[in-house]
Amino acid sequence: MQIVKNFFTEYKNSSQVGKAAIWFMLCNLFLKGISIITVPLYTRILPESEYGTLSMYLSFEQLILVFTNWDVSAGAYQKGLFVYKDDEKYFSCVTQFFANLMTVIFFLFVGIFFKQFSAFTGLSKEIIILMSIYMLFYVGYKNWLICRQKEYDYRRAITATLSYSLLNVVVPIVALLTIEKTADVKFSAGLVVSILFMLPFYFRRLNYIRMIRSYLKFKEQFMYILKFQAPYVVYVLSFMVFAQSDRIMIGKIVGTPQAAYYSVAYNLAYVLIILQSSVDQVLIPWKYQKMNEKKYEDIKKVTSYILIVVGVIIMLFILIAPEVMKILFTTEYMEAVWCIPPIAISIYFIYLGSVFVNVESYYEKTKYVMIVSVVCSILNVALNFLLIERFGYIVCGYTTLISYVVYAFGHYGCMKKICKRDAVDVQLFDMRIVVLISIIVLLGVLLTFLYDFPIYRYSILVLIILLGIINRKGLREILIKLRSEK
Repeated sequence: MQIVKNFFTEYKNSSQVGKAAIWFMLCNLFLKGISIITVPLYTRILPESEYGTLSMYLSFEQLILVFTNWDVSAGAYQKGLFVYKDDEKYFSCVTQFFANLMTVIFFLFVGIFFKQFSAFTGLSKEIIILMSIYMLFYVGYKNWLICRQKEYDYRRAITATLSYSLLNVVVPIVALLTIEKTADVKFSAGLVVSILFMLPFYFRRLNYIRMIRSYLKFKEQFMYILKFQAPYVVYVLSFMVFAQSDRIMIGKIVGTPQAAYYSVAYNLAYVLIILQSSVDQVLIPWKYQKMNEKKYEDIKKVTSYILIVVGVIIMLFILIAPEVMKILFTTEYMEAVWCIPPIAISIYFIYLGSVFVNVESYYEKTKYVMIVSVVCSILNVALNFLLIERFGYIVCGYTTLISYVVYAFGHYGCMKKICKRDAVDVQLFDMRIVVLISIIVLLGVLLTFLYDFPIYRYSILVLIILLGIINRKGLREILIKLRSEK
């Protein structure tokens, strides 16, 4: 009881930054909890081939979203809010116009080469039309969320996010049960929900008349977005190739049932991405502020502790993965459990890479971000092409891990080069600790040899938990650090 009281006391004394961190983490936990529940539902409602087709649709959607919106909300817009802080509404309007222009250009090309595009993706004409409307409105909603996160306005951000996510679960399931149990029905229902939900957010910042009247201001901000985002979008696209190409290649080379199996393991392991997204939602603005104030030591301490926490949670998840798979999925999907350890460890290196990418983005050196990501995505696709047919779809977990290890330390090298060029002589991160944690987490792949020996796995699980309790002061220091921010 005293622990609960202490928690609420700490919460009341926390700054807006600390409270936002807690609520965004809880929100993401809830959302990932929903995804854990819905994936088994879809695997039971849909035949294996239809679920495999659905996973390929979702992969294509994420890739197309990069081509259409250029991910401006997470890149140029997030940094531009600090650059153009005197007139955020105008900058939001310019950003929205930029994303819409790219969307229109992309779908004009789709219209010209419709037969080839539809044949490659499997998307029907009706779905492509719905997708184009959804991607026009997407940027308005995403920009609104970024603004709420920047201001640590977690109440409105979380209310909107939860409402959207629940609707995007309930409506497609109802559609599947009442219309037809196919990938097309589920995917189309999700797009309709997204369009209707995002429509009001899109029109909140729609003031193109004012934008056109201030031509010089528009030109300056449009060119800022273009110069910042052009290399950055290649990075994001490369990142999407990492995340989505495995399932697409498995579906094309081996078959849609195998794509379904891999997708289940991938989605389950990717529950851990809440660690990156929750932390980044709050800490990216915090890091930018600390960089402005040249308080590099604060960044070093907080980053080291967070890497330890992320690594520990990933190891715990790997240890219990076989039991989680047995509870959530039917026996047909059980063989995919062997994919989970390397995919889960990849999450650690995704976060580690994002730590270095944040610094590159702060100095607006997105060219380096682009180069590393392109090289690693090509490596990932090449390894998949060479190994999937020979070793089966499970090898994709390991090709993903290899690529993300190269990705993380490639970005570290670029970050060092940028800091040296900008005369930042201090060490932003304690690399001895970073390397040690990375090696320990990487060795977690050996835990697959214990999957048939639950006693040994749970003995290690208890040991890690006990060590975490003994060394809990590190996490408390992070919370104190955030609480002290004004």
